[in-house]
Amino acid sequence: MKFYSLGVENNLWNDTLSLFSNLDKDIFYSQNFANLTQKTIYKNNSVKCLMANNNDNFILCPIIERKFKFKKTSFVDLTSPYNLGGPIFNKKMKN
Repeated sequence: MKFYSLGVENNLWNDTLSLFSNLDKDIFYSQNFANLTQKTIYKNNSVKCLMANNNDNFILCPIIERKFKFKKTSFVDLTSPYNLGGPIFNKKMKN
């Protein structure tokens, strides 16, 4: 299994998303939406897509990486775009 952290400029994001059914994805998973939010509401943060694949099985999960300091200690927080996140899978899980 391979794991990736893709930035908004990495075309592997859109290439991989194209393998998903239209019923399984919406605008919050798109690279274009991520790029737009990176330039506007999340310009002080880092918009990324976490991806994992094993052969032809893929998982995508867009995230926002926020860095902050608390009592002189640096931290990183992960959240999803508009808090509507979670991973999507290109294949249905078998029982």
